[in-house]
Amino acid sequence: MPHTRQTSPGSSGRRLASALAVTAVLTTTSCNSASEPTPAATSDSAPPTNSATVLTSTSDALTDTSTSTSTPTVTIPAGAREQTRDGLILFLGFSVSEVSRAYREADPAILDRIFTPDCLVCSEFRTELTEMERLGQHALEDIWFVNSTYIEAWSSESVEAIVDVNQELVDLVDASGTRTKYGEKRLFRWSATLSYNRGWMITRLQRLDQ
Repeated sequence: MPHTRQTSPGSSGRRLASALAVTAVLTTTSCNSASEPTPAATSDSAPPTNSATVLTSTSDALTDTSTSTSTPTVTIPAGAREQTRDGLILFLGFSVSEVSRAYREADPAILDRIFTPDCLVCSEFRTELTEMERLGQHALEDIWFVNSTYIEAWSSESVEAIVDVNQELVDLVDASGTRTKYGEKRLFRWSATLSYNRGWMITRLQRLDQ
C-alpha cells in the first residue's frame, strides 16, 4: 500500500495510502442486516438484532468529563459494545472514526482500543502514526469515512464484515506549519475480522480492492 508524501523530509519511504476499516461521521447507509432474520445468540450464528440500537446515532458517544488538561478520551458508544449485528456495525463505524482521530492527534495509542496487537495490517497504521508523532505531524481533517458495511459471516468465535471506506485527500502539518498532502480521494473496500470478549476488537484486516 504505497504512499509518497510530496514535501515532507524523510517521509518518502512511508507507506499507507490506503485506510481502513475505522470516522467522525458514522454512515452505515448500505447495511441491510437489520432486515435479515437473525438466529439465536446461543448458536454459531448472529444473536438477535437489538432493535433499540440506532446505527447512525451519536447520542451515546460520551467523552471524559474529568478536569484533566489532556485531550478528552472518546469512549466507545454504549450500542457499539453490544454483541449484536447493530452493535457490530456501530463499532466498525466508531473504529473508522477513531483511526481518523488518531491521525488528527498523531497518537498511535488510540488504536489500542479497536485493534488487537497481533493484527498485522493494523500495525501499519501504528507504524505510520509513530513516525508522524516523531516528525511532529498531524492531519488537519478526518481522512476516512464509512460508506457502507455489511456482515458476511458470523460464528461464536469471530465475525467477518465488509467495510467500504471513503478516503479524502488531506493536509498533514508539522510544528513549523509545513504542510504535506496525504492520501487520495477514493473508495477502499476492506474485509475485517472481529472477535468479542466483553467488547468488539478487530483482529484482522485485508484490502479487497487491490
